[in-house]
Amino acid sequence: MSATAGSSTGPGRIRDLNRRAVLGHLRRHGTESRSALATQLSLSPAAVSSVVQELIEDGFVQEAGPSAAQSRPGRPVALLELEPCAAYTLGIVLRARQGRVGVEMALSDYVGNVIHVEESLQCGLRCPTTIAGTVLEAVHQLESRVPDPARIAGLVVGIPGVVEGARVIVAPQLPAIEGDLLFNALREAFRYPFQLSNDVNLAAQSELHLQPELAESTFAYLYVGTGVGAGIVVAGAGLGGHGWAGGIGQLRITRAEGRRASFEELLGIENYLAAQMRELGLEPGDFEAFTHLLDERDSRAMQIAATYSEHLCDVIQVLNATLDLDTVLIDFPHAALLARLRPRVETVMQDSRLTVTIGHPVMGDRAAVNGAALTALWASLPVVEQRAIR
Repeated sequence: MSATAGSSTGPGRIRDLNRRAVLGHLRRHGTESRSALATQLSLSPAAVSSVVQELIEDGFVQEAGPSAAQSRPGRPVALLELEPCAAYTLGIVLRARQGRVGVEMALSDYVGNVIHVEESLQCGLRCPTTIAGTVLEAVHQLESRVPDPARIAGLVVGIPGVVEGARVIVAPQLPAIEGDLLFNALREAFRYPFQLSNDVNLAAQSELHLQPELAESTFAYLYVGTGVGAGIVVAGAGLGGHGWAGGIGQLRITRAEGRRASFEELLGIENYLAAQMRELGLEPGDFEAFTHLLDERDSRAMQIAATYSEHLCDVIQVLNATLDLDTVLIDFPHAALLARLRPRVETVMQDSRLTVTIGHPVMGDRAAVNGAALTALWASLPVVEQRAIR
């Protein structure tokens, strides 16, 4: 990189802005020719040529070959694209499942291609030191998959709780990591930036990346599993606040009989639904059998589903009353059961004049770890793109 590229004023500043403009355009559009870059970015062909050559030498851009759509005769028009191996980032998500902690793993290259690791490590729920050690083991596994570990630029660890900086304020499904013990146990282990983040917020960012049309709307990513939480995006920007935004699981509502229950108690699959499935003689989590009972029009199963659907509508109503949602994406652990619940939810919504489109996450249960790797990438770009790779 030229010595002036990082300057704050003068030609160096202009060149730095041009570099960012070219890289940002290629990140949004995938491939582009030099002439199209000049037109789209309102730069002179000479300026684009100079910046592109510098970015190629620095290892951020490569030629992708001639355009297949070229119609005019003459020399083929070479297309440019980002160099995938310019940088890598890591994503890890902790999941509390059946008395254990599952650790999901993924890594992203510089372009934003995410590779998910099928293997999921596990450890006990109660000891923060053991949990931190398992996270470190997962990081080492991811590092071993990167062709050049020196190019790892960041790590995000998603957790099922409210995060404020280095502290986990509350994690109902994983109380052992509350406080700053997890962050302190990990922060000295990496030479690259590391941060904690709420898992559902990460999932929302993943969907925003994969469904760009959502950038023009207000949507909530509603996670309903062992816990309940929401990631909120308004006009393309996630709402994090001081960590509590979207932390709807602990909100308690008052019902007619005077009982106050949280949404996590009413919707968490290991709480209300598990108890009701036991009453039916089913194993908690046997959603196939419960769905079969619904298809058979079993009266008790249908009543359970109706009540559960009303609770699901309640949480959507609370989010909508605050945010005026366009869309809610529901992440539920069993697609077939959700498909049976959805008509009832939509009927209750219509009765309450609630107009929200219900959708589904593109990534399913991988959305959070996908978002962790991508969030680490986006956070690293301002620093990574200031230096030469080669």
